Amino acid sequence: MLNKLKIKNLFGLYSYDFDFLFCKESPIRFITGPNGYGKSTILGILSHLLQCDFMYFENLPFEEIQISFDEKLIVISRIPVEASDIREDLSKKSNTKQGKMRISLLNISNLVKESSFEIIPGIESVKDNSGRLEIEMFLRGEPHYFIGDRRLLKTNSWMNGSEVIKSSDNVVNHNAEDLKKRLENCREQINSILSIQNLAVDFSPVVEEVYENRKAVLTSGLKRMLDYGLAKGSFELPAYQPMADGLMGSFLNMAENAVGFATPLLEKVELFKNIIERSDFVDKDIQISPDYGYRFVSRNQDRTLLDGSDLSSGEQHFLIQTYELIFNAQKGSLALIDEPEMSFHIIWQMDFLRNIREIAKLKGLQCIVATHSPQIFDSMWELTSDLYEMSHPQKEDE
Repeated sequence: MLNKLKIKNLFGLYSYDFDFLFCKESPIRFITGPNGYGKSTILGILSHLLQCDFMYFENLPFEEIQISFDEKLIVISRIPVEASDIREDLSKKSNTKQGKMRISLLNISNLVKESSFEIIPGIESVKDNSGRLEIEMFLRGEPHYFIGDRRLLKTNSWMNGSEVIKSSDNVVNHNAEDLKKRLENCREQINSILSIQNLAVDFSPVVEEVYENRKAVLTSGLKRMLDYGLAKGSFELPAYQPMADGLMGSFLNMAENAVGFATPLLEKVELFKNIIERSDFVDKDIQISPDYGYRFVSRNQDRTLLDGSDLSSGEQHFLIQTYELIFNAQKGSLALIDEPEMSFHIIWQMDFLRNIREIAKLKGLQCIVATHSPQIFDSMWELTSDLYEMSHPQKEDE
């Protein structure tokens, strides 16, 4: 988990000191401030570091960055470039003026340096490659998910001979197809678990009272599977038959295995559906099935099917953020979200904190959100770090 972030002389102007563990019960932090103070840059620093994209920092003006996790501290510092380090063809490049970078991994308890390496601006090679590998192994063990402000289109590229071809897909449609595949795979596995062939190899005698109790516990889970088309509509637990107690136990085991397999996906699907439904997309209903993932139908007389591009920009932003945090962000990730309020009506902005808290609880996420809108955090200023205030500290009255 990310603990603290210190940045010295960002853009040669601003120094910031963030404590992200001020409230472990609500691991959500909002970064506010006027344009130009570095809200998006701060998210970029975290994202690129955790991707081990160290060259991102090459042209970023700063003096030092410290990022502490539970037991480790990453320090990125600028140091002067010696003439011997720079090839003649690079000596005139402006980025060499900022100095080379030293990236170090330290133990927080004793601040002993465990690994380090240096990067010379404009040169891919590094000194002490073993130190780089050790630091990369640590960083890649800290999962994160970044949702940027340009999120409506997904750009794909491929080679056609010597030419690079690019295309853009609507992300709402892309995510619908992704959910379709998830549900299809789940349905295939569940129907395999519920195969009648499994009854003959798993006889587990059970008395009637135990059977009825376990059956009652399974009722809601089985109904959810049927509602989302993940199990054959004809499947149901039979009435207890004393002369077939072994077969009764086998039915229970099959059903419990199927429900156990489906539950993690269904928890995500239900949270996604609940958030979308209570947000009340105007005159539209969401439908979810393994046949199409999710889709929207108009409440007009013809019940017109809507393409993802038919939705408003605000609806698309809302869907993409909600879907990707629930389904794509790895459990326990650091979620970085840039300007979630884009195209949102004020009511949706005011619902954001509730929604993100529910998602963070289900996925165990730590969230850092850059925003201009106080409605996004429901005016709970205690959850915020304001860059203007941090860079212009108030002087105490004499």
